[in-house]
Amino acid sequence: MPELDAVRGVAVLLVVVYHGLFWSNQHADVGPAGRALLDASKVGWTGVNLFFVLSGFLIGGVLLDTRRLPAREYFGVFYARRALRILPLYYLVLVVVSGLLAAAGEINAPFFWAGVFYLSNHADAFGGAAGYPLGVLWSLAIEEQFYLVWPLVVWGCGPRRLILVCGLVCLAEPVARGAAFRAYGEDVAFSATWGRLDGLALGAMLAAVLRTGATRRRVLALAAVLAGGAVAVAVVGRPFGVATRTTLAGAALQTSCLDLFYAGGLAATLAAGSRIGPRAAGLPLRSVGRVSYGVYLTHQTVFWLTDRLAGPAGLDALRQAYPTAGMLVRLLAVGAVTLVLCRLLFRYYEAWWLRRKPAYTVPAPVGG
Repeated sequence: MPELDAVRGVAVLLVVVYHGLFWSNQHADVGPAGRALLDASKVGWTGVNLFFVLSGFLIGGVLLDTRRLPAREYFGVFYARRALRILPLYYLVLVVVSGLLAAAGEINAPFFWAGVFYLSNHADAFGGAAGYPLGVLWSLAIEEQFYLVWPLVVWGCGPRRLILVCGLVCLAEPVARGAAFRAYGEDVAFSATWGRLDGLALGAMLAAVLRTGATRRRVLALAAVLAGGAVAVAVVGRPFGVATRTTLAGAALQTSCLDLFYAGGLAATLAAGSRIGPRAAGLPLRSVGRVSYGVYLTHQTVFWLTDRLAGPAGLDALRQAYPTAGMLVRLLAVGAVTLVLCRLLFRYYEAWWLRRKPAYTVPAPVGG
């Protein structure tokens, strides 16, 4: 499904643009044009929501297609294939970047050990703060924790029952986020695993819908319902502060709004798949999407190294003399280097592990 690689490309580019522009320049004096650019790039943080929805769809589909296997094969095949896909690059980046941070005197030992055990999103509980440039690990921790539980959930459900379970999760999540916000504050409500399950659940719900014999028209109708729900939450919740996570309404409902919007977009993409798939196959976005995992893991490290190597006489001077142009040059330069790095990592490192995946076979997908 080449269109899904293109969706991955959109998601990771949103995140890279957000970190390259708004996140790293939000307090800079960049003038009106630069400020408008930064404000526009702020939406990029929502790329993580798109990743969660897409991950829930893909993982939910794989699990539904294999749930009739004996338990040993069902769980064994899933975890073996996930380990080969995720762990090698994750631990390589974690160890190498932590070594660079240690050499620079910026190592955060508690955060490192939280990262080793995929607990980065709860690193504060161990006395470690999410350190730049490894702060991106928080979302990967949520996905890994999701992988620990979701195979068991799907194993006990057929597609129709799973749709109901996913719907209940989506209803419960705003309550969980609101409670976390009142008890612990914005950061916990945003990064805790129990506060980010609705995006994953919505993706899994789409996978289940496709496996109930849904027609293209039904999937398009579902896309309209999901997108309409997002608009309704945004409009009704705006007077109550849903546009910011610093209010109770925003902490509880902003993520729901974004997840519904991206789930609707994904449903529409799936419904139009046979029409846009051949076109997506040749898109540069698909090429980016194929290495999106590496880009997500490494892009902040490349920003960090670029800023350190360039120093005050390099990009910093350019950004001070030409604020808007300097920010764009930095973004484009880092983006290009990151893509080249990740293509090399994929070809000479990740591919070696991925070639072992066929040893853990799964049945061909059904439905949809």
